[in-house]
Amino acid sequence: MKAKRFCCTIAVIICGMLCGCRGPAHELSEGTYCLYPDSVGLSPTIRFDLTDHTFTFIMNPAVSYLPNGTFQVLGGTVTATTVEGAAYRFEIKDEDTIAFLQEGSSEAATLDRMTPVVDGTEFHLVNEG
Repeated sequence: MKAKRFCCTIAVIICGMLCGCRGPAHELSEGTYCLYPDSVGLSPTIRFDLTDHTFTFIMNPAVSYLPNGTFQVLGGTVTATTVEGAAYRFEIKDEDTIAFLQEGSSEAATLDRMTPVVDGTEFHLVNEG
């Protein structure tokens, strides 16, 4: 009986240690994230509204179509889904940075293909709220 209790105690301790190894998860900040923070308005941006869980993804500022819809955050990943059904996934790197995840995402290239949004492309928070 003591051996079972000892094994269970060791298992709980190991599980607790493994769960703590990943560190704290970063949270998504509300606001606008830009591919090139010094060129806001000229480069791809994505805006998240945490109040109603909506987003707008501006891949090309010269085009009138703005992918928009709702998003959810699960396990450090943001999944933004447009009203048309396209999906864009981002990893939350820290409070000010997200990175595009190609796997599971729709194509996210600008219309002129001059500023492609590829796997790992980082967007930086340029203004909050």
